[in-house]
Amino acid sequence: MFLYNITMKEIKALVCPHDAVKNKVKWFDFIHYVGRKLGVFISIKECLDFPCFYEELSSAQLIYANPVDAMDLWKRGYLPVAGNDNFDEVVIIANKDAGNSIKDLNGNEVVGVRNQFATLLGVKLLKDMGIACQIKEKDSWQEVLTSVYKGKYPYGFLYKDFTDQLTKLSKSLINILYESDEKISSHLLMISSNLEELREPIISILMDMYKSDEGKEILEGINIRKWYPVEDLKHLEEIVNLIKK
Repeated sequence: MFLYNITMKEIKALVCPHDAVKNKVKWFDFIHYVGRKLGVFISIKECLDFPCFYEELSSAQLIYANPVDAMDLWKRGYLPVAGNDNFDEVVIIANKDAGNSIKDLNGNEVVGVRNQFATLLGVKLLKDMGIACQIKEKDSWQEVLTSVYKGKYPYGFLYKDFTDQLTKLSKSLINILYESDEKISSHLLMISSNLEELREPIISILMDMYKSDEGKEILEGINIRKWYPVEDLKHLEEIVNLIKK
């Protein structure tokens, strides 16, 4: 029985591939938890890579997206619901044979994932340090890691959350030169405008999750401690536009 006046038979959810691929079951638990609390059935389209994610994006109503994708969704009429304390940060890595000073990046090639906030943040931080480099793009953080440790590129940008999940062996293949702590934005939960009436109820559910054992267990599984409401993305838009310039 539905608690809200939603005419569609089900809500389609999407989760950013980076999160879905490493913690698929836990994210399914999270989406089902929200649906159960709402009294609305939410189905999940499983996308474990970005080509699938972007192909399905326009037909989804509830989306957990990286800050850049969230901003694009906002421009298309989607509504921000909440962010969390697992902020998007960048780790700058180097091949073992490359210079191990951040200044050595000047004039060099740096590889990152296209359309990802961690890559843009890396560009901003290097510019702030007076370092100019050539940005190359890959489709995934794993491709970035592989291309750096194999020597195809001397330096790379990695999403910190991805880096934190690496094994000791994987980390031993690279040098970590820098880790940011900017706390500008996390991934964001977005909903389509035709579900606007669910925005506040979802925020209430998210804000109360840590108060129950079930909620805390689910949050731990997706590496989030607490959520915070997000009204709009104007501040993020300003920052992203500034970085892209």
